[in-house]
Amino acid sequence: MTEVAKAPTPQGRFAAAMFVHFDHYESRPSDMSLALYLFNGLKPQGLTKELDARLNAQLESILDIFRDSIRAIANCTPAKAETEVGLHYSVLFGLLILYHTKRTRIFHIDARRVLEMHVTDACKRLAMDVATPTSPNQMHNGDEHAVVHSSPSKSMLLKQ
Repeated sequence: MTEVAKAPTPQGRFAAAMFVHFDHYESRPSDMSLALYLFNGLKPQGLTKELDARLNAQLESILDIFRDSIRAIANCTPAKAETEVGLHYSVLFGLLILYHTKRTRIFHIDARRVLEMHVTDACKRLAMDVATPTSPNQMHNGDEHAVVHSSPSKSMLLKQ
């Protein structure tokens, strides 16, 4: 993960971590199947206690990179960072599943381009979250015409 370590900003580390993962699992579908417990059905199923412990420790160190970069970008709580990590891992593995099952053809999308868009939007949204109040009541600030729009890739306050 030298690309992650070389990134000079939290946004760069976040992007590098997402693409390092994508590149790894894009070229190693059997590793992805193992990571998602796709061997022998969809259920948590370990290998050996020693190997499970080693793999879980590696995953935890990778998740720390995501948590740290998200917290640095958004200046958010650990709980918010955990939710964000779940969101981004869901997008990452969803794209990889679409890629490996060739479903990207049906949607006429390039998985790497979609990931680029997601990372760009996520970094912008997370940076906006620093200055954006978290409660809908705080966001309205007495303006009954304000509407909050929220989606996985965007969160903004629009005036009608």
